[in-house]
Amino acid sequence: IIQGGSDLPADVDLDAIPIAKRLPTAGHRAIKPALVPEALTPDSVAPSALKAIEVTESVSDLIIEKYSDGLDIQADLTPSALGTFLHRCFEVLGEKPELVGRLPTITGVDIGEEMTQIIAASVLNFENWLNTYFAVRSATRELPLLALDDNGSVLSGTADLVVETNEGFWIIDHKSDQVDNPRVAFAYYFSQLNLYAKALNSTGSTVLGIGINWIRRGELTFSEFKC
Repeated sequence: IIQGGSDLPADVDLDAIPIAKRLPTAGHRAIKPALVPEALTPDSVAPSALKAIEVTESVSDLIIEKYSDGLDIQADLTPSALGTFLHRCFEVLGEKPELVGRLPTITGVDIGEEMTQIIAASVLNFENWLNTYFAVRSATRELPLLALDDNGSVLSGTADLVVETNEGFWIIDHKSDQVDNPRVAFAYYFSQLNLYAKALNSTGSTVLGIGINWIRRGELTFSEFKC
């Protein structure tokens, strides 16, 4: 570090009258202050960040099915960490239930053998119900979706589970929320799921409906997709 001098150059005249200069017509100085427009089109939209909607006819035809007693998880985890852990459990065990013994290593969370087996049983009940109700041909887990919405914004997100049947596809999201009213809670996430459905539908796939697996309740809430 070198200390600089504080003396001004000899040719600097502090008493000189500054000459008015014309401001540039481009660049930062050319920007005029104004109010931000009320309607802007974002370049990208995250479906999970969309606002909830009111319960309307679009989600009034809900079907609610119970597949297990639900999960009463006793774990020293934040709500966010617990949600991530349960999502991972349904992803891994839904595809390969034989990996239950390696779940602590895969997820980085060890909640004990007894609770792990309870979660595994819940996943098995969910998968059995799914195959019976929808006659599943294939299931894709953690499917990334990328599409344009009607305004030209890029939609990007990940669907927890996409089920293929003979007639078309169902999109199902796993939620670890503690909810008292699944119908009202479904409306909270409807916009997110509806955009997932539109994104998949835009690829030429026939989307039949959207649903939420309420892990803590052991219930599935779903509705037909309306383009």
